[in-house]
Amino acid sequence: MKIRKSDWPSPEAFLDLSEAQVFTDGRTRCTGIAICNEDGRPAQEFFQGQIAHFFYEFEVLEDIALPAGGVEIVDGLNNVVYGKNSFQFGFQQGTPLPEHAHAGTKLRYNHVVHLGIRPGEYSFTVGLASVDAESYAAYSQGEIGEEAFATNTREHYRIVRVRSFRVGFDSFGRLLHHGIANLPSECRVSVLEADTVPSFPAAINISRENRIPTIFHITHWKAGSQWISKILYQCAPERIVEPQLSDMQFLNWPLHSGKIYPTLYITKPQFDRVYLPTNWRRFVVIRDLRDTLISAYFSIQKSHPILDSVISVWREALNSLTLEAGIIYLIDEWLPGCAHPTNLG
Repeated sequence: MKIRKSDWPSPEAFLDLSEAQVFTDGRTRCTGIAICNEDGRPAQEFFQGQIAHFFYEFEVLEDIALPAGGVEIVDGLNNVVYGKNSFQFGFQQGTPLPEHAHAGTKLRYNHVVHLGIRPGEYSFTVGLASVDAESYAAYSQGEIGEEAFATNTREHYRIVRVRSFRVGFDSFGRLLHHGIANLPSECRVSVLEADTVPSFPAAINISRENRIPTIFHITHWKAGSQWISKILYQCAPERIVEPQLSDMQFLNWPLHSGKIYPTLYITKPQFDRVYLPTNWRRFVVIRDLRDTLISAYFSIQKSHPILDSVISVWREALNSLTLEAGIIYLIDEWLPGCAHPTNLG
């Protein structure tokens, strides 16, 4: 962690919050939020395992009790993969908290997060709450639990999905862990000499060729992938491998024999690089690109979830253009990803 506690970003580092969704009781207001890397530079791209600094400042407009700021990190499926506030830092790590905050006070937070999370697109939320000092003391000492403590807590400000940011593989292109978060853990290995290894019953030998085939549904965007996925779910829900961001369930995880992998948006070179089970089948769905383009236009303009900053840029562009100009824009910016001849397995 290279940024010192006394450091605070320059004004240029702070984000434009004019369009952010805010919930407030009017007793405080957020005066600045920035996300920086370890060198103190504003950032939206991070390596897996890298440290991110979330800086946020609140101005107190009316007296409040013992205050605490917090950050939540949410993935594209709306799962909270990280969330922590000053109350929790206080009783877990002994971080001192002010007993109250008077009107005119400014509260500054440097919230440091080790991004031990899987690669993907994320957004973050910032909030401020307060509680009376007696309740916090009782909570810290274990005299009351979360339910009683939460009843006495008052939320003053919440600014939702402040900005998206991306976490990629580490600086060498390696995957550090599977799953959402890199939980504290360890693994010990023992090597036993041959004459000390206990004897176990021999495993039943089942030929791979006799197993149910592994099924891969390969397609491109806006080609009815979710419709086909629902059919596969209805046919064999117990065999479905849930889709993940960036097709990690296929590209980065070991494949499971006999399972069904729906909605794989992968290229042929990507498919060919993966070690496949012996018994497998694939089917490829290609939609007329003219239909694909029209479907994409209305989806990106109105209904598609904002899973990354690129979609947000496209949506803003489409809403500023005529229908014809918007379609031409997507032909240049979006459609080539579907039309490229190597893009399907």
